[in-house]
Amino acid sequence: MSHPEDTNIPTTEANTCYHGPCIVTYRGAGILTLADGCFFGCTFEAGQAVDGTVWLICRFQRRWPEGKGIPVRDFTGTTTTGWLLSADRPILYFQQDVSKAEGGSVECWGTCCVSKMLVRVANNSHPREARYGIMNLGYTQTHKTESMESTAQGLSLRLQAAHRVTEVIIRPLEKCMRLMERYRIVRDVHVAHEVCGALTDDQDIDQLTDVVNGLCRLLSVACGTSIQWVYRDLYDSPGELVAREHRLTPTGPRSGLALIDSSNIEDTKAFLEQSYGNYVAIREAYMLDKGVLDAYLDAKMEPYCVMGGLKLAIAIEMLKSVFLDVPDFPVRESILPNKQFKNLTKSMAQVIDRDLAGKADENAQRTLRDNLPSINRTPFKSIVKALCAQIGLERDVDIDLFVKCRNSLVHTGKFYCFRASRAEKEKYDVLAGPDIEYFFLVHFLDRVFMALLGYRGPYLNWLRAARRHRMAVLPDP
Repeated sequence: MSHPEDTNIPTTEANTCYHGPCIVTYRGAGILTLADGCFFGCTFEAGQAVDGTVWLICRFQRRWPEGKGIPVRDFTGTTTTGWLLSADRPILYFQQDVSKAEGGSVECWGTCCVSKMLVRVANNSHPREARYGIMNLGYTQTHKTESMESTAQGLSLRLQAAHRVTEVIIRPLEKCMRLMERYRIVRDVHVAHEVCGALTDDQDIDQLTDVVNGLCRLLSVACGTSIQWVYRDLYDSPGELVAREHRLTPTGPRSGLALIDSSNIEDTKAFLEQSYGNYVAIREAYMLDKGVLDAYLDAKMEPYCVMGGLKLAIAIEMLKSVFLDVPDFPVRESILPNKQFKNLTKSMAQVIDRDLAGKADENAQRTLRDNLPSINRTPFKSIVKALCAQIGLERDVDIDLFVKCRNSLVHTGKFYCFRASRAEKEKYDVLAGPDIEYFFLVHFLDRVFMALLGYRGPYLNWLRAARRHRMAVLPDP
């Protein structure tokens, strides 16, 4: 990539700057404005690192006022090529010591972390295509598609939700294969693919971005890790760059516990196209984009099996909680209405006081009375059984064993295999060791989320692989 601005953003070349190798960098002059209205002129360097970090470095030509700890409101500037660059509420987290520049003038440096940076090319062109840089995606296979460009290489998708159909292409970038090889060795993150979609009179940028956000969620489920877009390029009909948006989004190292085999492009396509409509239909009701999927994926990215098991337990707790709020869910958190049970507890408290008078101290009686409300809570097993029945999994999974494994992790911090009886170990081969028990929990949650998304097709069964090969996981510290 040429420095400072090049329309072909994706690259693996190391544009070494203060934040290491970068996807793109900019230089120019601008104004940093504080929340109190005070502003400082500066020259700047800005860009996005290969790990997705968006940064801004300002060089001020006068001293930073003593004790000036007021938050930054915004930054606006013009690059050396005339592009307009802006950042809203950048966080000024480091001020370098004042130094003497050439000629004896004072120079002060400040570094900002930026959540979103916009770059606008100075023209009036109307965008007709958007390209989203995807972080952490590990697919390498491609096939030809005729949906957008006759020469395009990539995975073409037809995503339908309700009556709206959106066609997008996942394209590998230049040197994608080399990046995939690096992934396998050092497990770092990089942009190796773009999702491309057309902007039309029936589909504006916000609608397409919503589709890509949903697609990234499903790609995350398929790959077993967090996949996000970190930049968005807008192009006009002649293919000229109109605008860019860089954003800071959290991702993590790629997980080995993918749900769909990335080497099978047809399975990947089937999963994304089958699941997208269901995901859009239920994401708000089941909070799939508000933490539920994140908890599930975080558990699969955890390298230590006990912590991974505990995080899987948290994921099912979050899913249980949102199911309890769904109007047509057959059970509720309370067995009886609270008002009705409150009247019942008065009689129960009287029985405790009467029958334990002189037989137990006052603290024991008080503890029993305080615990009475817990009797009205629906047992965890009953809720999980209702959840599985709701999504059609009741007969296909061992709910009783899952609950025992979950209870052991939550209440003792240890896998159930360490405390199960000999008879139970003989009955359940998944209790042969903590590694297989962990993969049993992974497989259970995989089945739950596939059923929830309405996917019926091939997937990677990690429990079967663990049984066959006794798959290794990192020991707990």
